[in-house]
Amino acid sequence: MNSTNQARLFQAKDSYFEPPKSSHPQNNSSTNNEEHTLKQAIKDFKLRGKTEGRAKKTMEQYDYVLGRLLEKISEDRKVETVEPIEIRKHLAYLMDDGLADTSVAIHYRVMRAFFNWLVDVNYLSKSPMDKIKEPKTPDKFPKFLDKKQVETLVDTARNWRRTWAGYRNFIVIITFLDTGLRLNELVTSKLENLNLEQRSLKVNGKGAKDRKV
Repeated sequence: MNSTNQARLFQAKDSYFEPPKSSHPQNNSSTNNEEHTLKQAIKDFKLRGKTEGRAKKTMEQYDYVLGRLLEKISEDRKVETVEPIEIRKHLAYLMDDGLADTSVAIHYRVMRAFFNWLVDVNYLSKSPMDKIKEPKTPDKFPKFLDKKQVETLVDTARNWRRTWAGYRNFIVIITFLDTGLRLNELVTSKLENLNLEQRSLKVNGKGAKDRKV
């Protein structure tokens, strides 16, 4: 394409390269207040997460948590009409539904991130989560095995090495004990990321970050 044709393309009224008149959501005719329903806002929030490279597990969390929110608040509701009392009732509903305190806290954090983002992009002037405190979760020390339990576990696994599955399980247990891997890190690890000379394994950890163990 020569320079003359390029100039015509950029100057065309309906050109795809024409810069937007404003990046402000409220000034963009395609994102006016009529489209700021809860359904559309959730769709936009998830799109933002995808384009910013959120981890697959995080995106699945968005789907689940915000899907549960739509069980209590209509998807056609305008986001600016959502009241704090409705969020409180939804959290109480989750507690009554048998969710653990830690799970309810995750719902709280995702919803807080969602409504705070709506404020950031001017879909909302104020978040309904502002006056709602995160549900308390018990402070528990992580469970761990003592030396005798580890020895019993390894001895038992070693005795089952006669079969393929038994040998695999033995390797899994040894790998867990020697590296402190998370379950998901082990399940998603790849053989090509194993370096026997350096006795290391590259895994994809929490937050979609690679690390070596």
